[in-house]
Amino acid sequence: MTIALIVGIVVLAWAVFTFNRLIRLRQLGDNAWADIDVQLKRRHDLIPSVVAVVQGHAGYERSTLEALTQARSRAIQAATAGGPATRAREEDPLGNALGRVFAVAEAYPELRAVASFAGLQTTLTDVEDHLQNARRYYNAVVRDFNTAIAQFPASLIVGLMRLHPREFFGLDDPAERAVPRVPLALVLLLLYPTALAAQRSLSIERFDARIVVNRNSGLDVTETITARFVGSWNGLYRTIPVDYHTPQGFNWQLGLSLESARDDAGHNLRTATSREGAYVKYKIWIPGAQDAERTVVLHYRATNGLRFFDEHDELYWNVTGDQWDVPLNAATAVIELPAGTPGVRAIAFNGVYGSTARESQVAIDGSTVRITMPPPHALGYHEGLTAVVGWDKGVVTAPTTAERALA
Repeated sequence: MTIALIVGIVVLAWAVFTFNRLIRLRQLGDNAWADIDVQLKRRHDLIPSVVAVVQGHAGYERSTLEALTQARSRAIQAATAGGPATRAREEDPLGNALGRVFAVAEAYPELRAVASFAGLQTTLTDVEDHLQNARRYYNAVVRDFNTAIAQFPASLIVGLMRLHPREFFGLDDPAERAVPRVPLALVLLLLYPTALAAQRSLSIERFDARIVVNRNSGLDVTETITARFVGSWNGLYRTIPVDYHTPQGFNWQLGLSLESARDDAGHNLRTATSREGAYVKYKIWIPGAQDAERTVVLHYRATNGLRFFDEHDELYWNVTGDQWDVPLNAATAVIELPAGTPGVRAIAFNGVYGSTARESQVAIDGSTVRITMPPPHALGYHEGLTAVVGWDKGVVTAPTTAERALA
């Protein structure tokens, strides 16, 4: 009786573990596909602007533009009727057609000199880079998911969960689709939680940001990041966007300086800074990042981070960044404006780049804005939290053109 009870407990524990693992893989796949979908829609939306800018230039190959327009129409049609594999078959020709447009444009110096065209080209390049990264991650998640539901004994409960293999998106190497063969002896090991514990993983348990807006338009930013490390790690990366481009040709660069990186006891941490495209990437070494929870406190100073309009000024701040390859289980932001700031208003967005989801809680108390992204609304792969805070003019002094250029 005792043996039967133990076996029953083990089987139940395995079933719960397997169920949760499959659900998590399915959710990761959904989130990864949402990231791809957002980037594809961004590309679809930008292409008419490309056509509008270039079609008026004499001598420009009309057939090239027509091919681009037709490829876009087919891609949009596939978006409403097809799955990832079908969409990949139509999106790849669209990407090729877009590349030909920019290649041909090199022969027209007057076109390349148009600010709006240069802005579109830069934005679409960023979209393509993001799309390729999202594609690789999605296909990796799909392979893990398809492998998990095909392997014994997990396959025993797959039917009850009504799970089916997912389609890859533009996978070039068919060998990557293959489900690895796992010896039966290893399958038995998967029944024990210790096998999972040996894996290496990282999650961000909390991400708390404090942004102080100064009257001289400078920003003081403090981030308190609590990470849970499973296995042995050297530390973590913090990636922050600093180059911004709009389809209208409005470009600006955020001036960013990392003033300090410390642990929760106030000890300085070693860091290294690199530049990757539109991002600044900080590598932070964290002692004791092995099977433990560690907290890092980062302090930045930022310039050129505000936007100034005719009737109001605005902070548009990517609080967490959208380059995390691990989940963020909770995120908060406190934005402090100068005392007595009138007309304060705020909204916040969460999700993948371009998302309009507004699942966070926003509270305004005088000149302070508090934004909370509590569980269960965790931020997944390449998802972030963005704060948009506006206020009446006359509080913050706008930087001069020269000061912006030096940012």
